[in-house]
Amino acid sequence: MAHTQSFLLLSILVLVTVIAIYGLRTFAGLRQARLHLLGEAAYRDLAERATGGQAAAIAGLANVHAELAEVKSQLNRIERILQSVE
Repeated sequence: MAHTQSFLLLSILVLVTVIAIYGLRTFAGLRQARLHLLGEAAYRDLAERATGGQAAAIAGLANVHAELAEVKSQLNRIERILQSVE
């Protein structure tokens, strides 16, 4: 009878150990998957911000281009005035 109780106790301990290992591995896998998703979300956010920054840079460049065209136009007018004065 003592052997039966020892065997039963040992069997329960082995079962609990197996369940605990399975639970820890499952928890670790879920945690790793969650971290992976968070990393993807951060990468997506970075890509969106970069795209927004590029759009702002393009808009700024277009403004500079328009202002440069205006300066060139004014310079041409000034040159014509100076040529007519000579």
